[in-house]
Amino acid sequence: MEPDRYQQNHALYIFCMISLVISMGMFCYFIYIFPNLAFHWRYDVPTFISYLRIWIVENYGLSTSQTSWMIMLAFLSVAFVFGLFALIASRNIENSIYLQQVTIVTVDEKYKKRARGLKNTSRFFWKVLGVVLLAYLATIVFHLIISSGL
Repeated sequence: MEPDRYQQNHALYIFCMISLVISMGMFCYFIYIFPNLAFHWRYDVPTFISYLRIWIVENYGLSTSQTSWMIMLAFLSVAFVFGLFALIASRNIENSIYLQQVTIVTVDEKYKKRARGLKNTSRFFWKVLGVVLLAYLATIVFHLIISSGL
């Protein structure tokens, strides 16, 4: 039976879940505001984003595009930092569970498993990156179709 992660470390589990929710929320929010800030599309974004962009332009003398990228990178970096916190907390819980059940594995088998895992992870990364790029290109094509009046 699968060990209960919550029973292993209560505080770390709750911290991991909160970090994961914040990370996913900030990433979704980044995706939501990206077209408005990058392509100046007009739709219902929260007013504090517009006010923040205007305030940074007026007070720091940056261009609108620099300010937009700065705001987007701020949201994206917060998402990645909280995602990293969640990953570290999750790995800590997993290590505390499975280090109790350590079996002796030869060095060759260990490296083969790690190489196979690295290969699977990189394959998954490239698939996700491909899907994101296809979605981005589809959005651009859709915008061109709409803006050309076809």
